[in-house]
Amino acid sequence: MAHELIDVDRYPIDHPGTHRYDQLVRACRHDMATIGCAVLPGFIPAEIAGGMANQLGTIETFNRCHVLSAWGDPPAADLPADHIHRRRFPEDTHVLAGDQLVGTGLRMFYETDGLNTFLADALDVPELHRFDDQFQDLNVVQIKDGGLHAWHYDLSDFVITLLLQKSEVGGQFEFAPFIRGEVIPGMVGGRDGRVWDERYDDVEQLFAGTWPATHMLDLEPGDLVMFNGLRSMHRVRAVHGSTNRMIAVMSYDTKPGFSSTDAINARLYGPRCQELLNTHL
Repeated sequence: MAHELIDVDRYPIDHPGTHRYDQLVRACRHDMATIGCAVLPGFIPAEIAGGMANQLGTIETFNRCHVLSAWGDPPAADLPADHIHRRRFPEDTHVLAGDQLVGTGLRMFYETDGLNTFLADALDVPELHRFDDQFQDLNVVQIKDGGLHAWHYDLSDFVITLLLQKSEVGGQFEFAPFIRGEVIPGMVGGRDGRVWDERYDDVEQLFAGTWPATHMLDLEPGDLVMFNGLRSMHRVRAVHGSTNRMIAVMSYDTKPGFSSTDAINARLYGPRCQELLNTHL
């Protein structure tokens, strides 16, 4: 039930259709439309978030330490060698896959009755369904001393996160609202068939540290974030100190039954995941 984990006095997700519920939904929709991000501070109490973090702290993670493109997809072949779309950034994070979170408090939160209905209302979509993917439905990303999450776009229209543990120093979430423009009419391409106005000159300023309109969030444990990372370039700044930054990523789709491929899951979650997949071939 929602009241076991969520501060429903502050966020009455268990009373849809009421005036306070509708006010909350309108506020989220406004923030998503204006800056592409809605933050619900203390969505779960900080002590509960801390308990979840402690429960997860002993589970072995997979270290994603690599150099990658901010766009995810490869650039067009006709772009020059020094084009900004070809730029690569180092990243160092540690992840837990969904199958490692069975029986945890975090899993209980993700499967809370009514949570996906509230999120669908807040995001103004007809319905949301939890991913039907044992590895990608629910993840945890940890950033340890000296690590960071580099500038990037997400591949989906929205992402839902819950901060479980804050680092001692650093770890701020920084984003450039809607720095990527609208879909270009009449053009087809990319991963999902859409071609975006990439505004490369603006992104060049962002990477140079001269873009004037970034937002910085210094989140606290228990804060829930809805975010349009498909159009807002974002990063997590470097973490310092002995306390890992720990955030849960909850995955939903507007249609039921979504699952990823074995190849993608093995790449995202490493040898342990690959071994599990091999046993079911």
